[in-house]
Amino acid sequence: QCLNQTRGETRPFKRRIETMFDKIKGVTESKTQPTLDEPQKRWLKDITADVADLILTCPPTIQEKFTPIYKALGVNS
Repeated sequence: QCLNQTRGETRPFKRRIETMFDKIKGVTESKTQPTLDEPQKRWLKDITADVADLILTCPPTIQEKFTPIYKALGVNS
């Protein structure tokens, strides 16, 4: 949702997320204790790392908006 509210550099992530969203949502909503398969885990780790890398290249005023994401990812802001 955060990426959806930003512009410019994050647009490529929107398409990448949309291509996997329904598959991952289906897994997480289908079981009491859902487990992603290895390709889904790898995709999630890759996109998370790419988003974190992009955020770290943004100016400080933009980075401040991503503080909740930093905390969730364990990234020092």
